[in-house]
Amino acid sequence: MLFTRRTPINPHHPNAGQVRAVFPPFAHVRRWSRAAAVWLPSAAFYLLSLAAILLTSPWAWPPLILLTSLAAALLFILAHDAAHDVLTPSRWANQLLARLSFLPAWHPYTGWVHAHNHVHHGWTNFQPRDYVWAPLSLAEYQRLSPVGQAWVRLCRYWPGFGLYYLVEILWKKIWLIQPEVKRRKARLRWLADDLLLVVMLLAQGWGLVVLARYWQTPAPAWAIILAAQVLPMFFCNWFVALITYLQHTHPAIPWFQKSAEWSFYLGQVRGTTHTHFPRGINGWIHNVMEHTAHHVDPRIPLYNLPEAQENLDATHHPVKHVFTWRSFSYTQRVCQLYDFENHCWLSFGGEPTSSRTVELPLVLAKSSFT
Repeated sequence: MLFTRRTPINPHHPNAGQVRAVFPPFAHVRRWSRAAAVWLPSAAFYLLSLAAILLTSPWAWPPLILLTSLAAALLFILAHDAAHDVLTPSRWANQLLARLSFLPAWHPYTGWVHAHNHVHHGWTNFQPRDYVWAPLSLAEYQRLSPVGQAWVRLCRYWPGFGLYYLVEILWKKIWLIQPEVKRRKARLRWLADDLLLVVMLLAQGWGLVVLARYWQTPAPAWAIILAAQVLPMFFCNWFVALITYLQHTHPAIPWFQKSAEWSFYLGQVRGTTHTHFPRGINGWIHNVMEHTAHHVDPRIPLYNLPEAQENLDATHHPVKHVFTWRSFSYTQRVCQLYDFENHCWLSFGGEPTSSRTVELPLVLAKSSFT
């Protein structure tokens, strides 16, 4: 089902301009110095992690693979900002940095821009269009075969997050050219970026093997590729899946199937969470969890998000979540299916597991635009 027109914004909710008015004046300022201060250390971390794999015995690889995966995830977060054209003041530099930084996670630039910038941001939490952790209704789930139901259960439980991301998002939505893209030039550009990524991955693999031979790494070429490219890609995408799950899945987060019910405010403000990790982790992962402010205005660079999120929290009170393993386990039990008529979460058995996620009086009471 394709939608080519925007639905009218619910008049009871603030529009985009009214919500964005709370952001500080400097929120959209992009700086070379700030971009370099986040990108250069992340790139160095990734390259040093790769070098450590090549310079050590395979027995020491497991923790180094995890470090490389983490470095790849940090680069992915920066690529996400560059693909929004906000990391640096230069469009050309943003496109170059996005392609380079997406490389460890195996993401083609053009496919990501369409799937993420246009579809996900354009229709956040509108289930017929938004593909990011979109829950099924009970009827949709029951129509699946036993194998299909088992796949859904695996994908929505944390050990399966990596498989879910690789199949349902990276392959189906980012690598494959989507049918709604009709213009021949746009399809060719998508294909060219897919091929460019393949060439870059092959070049990276060849360079790793050459360096391994030069440094006399005691491992065959296939093991080096597995340890330095394949496994870091998989664990990086598992981490990205976890982050996006936390950003769009919560017992208080609503999802929609009817366009008349959906609005900018319910999608971008009420449909995303501000998740807080302990011990300063939010800053260490480039403020990616100040996600409500990012969705309200993707033109804000990640290094300006904390102040913007603080203003948004004080004014519009989006869903806030302090991450603990206990709270994460609770969300996993509660947020399995969704009742789009009554707006509550369901278990796989169909039992309601949350309160009603959309209460108009509550939304209006928290807004000054009544």
